[in-house]
Amino acid sequence: MPAWAGRHGCMIQNQSAGSLWVSDTATAIAGSPSILIPAGNQFLCMSPASGSAYSIIGATTAQAFAAREW
Repeated sequence: MPAWAGRHGCMIQNQSAGSLWVSDTATAIAGSPSILIPAGNQFLCMSPASGSAYSIIGATTAQAFAAREW
């Protein structure tokens, strides 16, 4: 998700069989300080949500996920 100062919240759902990692402070990496989203789980950012850009990474290319922001 690109940076957006008006963001009040967001949701990222991992729809793949492998884990995903998300970060709002730097490019996501498979480890700390990125946040782990196990297969089938969700990451929620609540108000006040970060207005920074979010990045996401998985172990393989084309891992499925859904994301919303408001």
